[in-house]
Parts: sequence; structure tokens; C-alpha cells
Amino acid sequence: MDLNMPLLNGYEANRIIKREWPEIPVLAVTAFAGEEEKKVALKEGFLDLIPKPIEKELLISKIKEYIL
Repeated sequence: MDLNMPLLNGYEANRIIKREWPEIPVLAVTAFAGEEEKKVALKEGFLDLIPKPIEKELLISKIKEYIL
């Protein structure tokens, strides 16, 4: 899930998802993927943070790691 979206940011959207469906794994995606942003994303309940631009191989490996 992109962290920077109009109307509802990724953190707010993730809170709603986790409240209703806590078993759904959610990965954060952002162009601002520094260590501090990753710490915040993990604290907010995301499984991991993927930097933009998204590398296909990294995305596939994260899906395999957390979802499959």
C-alpha cells in the first residue's frame, strides 16, 4: 500500500484494514524509504517497506516471504 495517497494516507488505511481484517498482510510502498520511515511503518503494523520505484524482483520476493 502506498503511504502517500490522496484523502486517506497509507497509515490510516492500514489501521482500518487491521481493525477489520487483522490477518491480511500489508506491505508499505513509498518513495521515502529511509530507515526512519521503515521503523514507523513497522510500528504501524506493516510487514515491510518497499521503496519506489518498485523493483519487480524485490516485490515478488516480499510477496513470497510474507504472503505465500
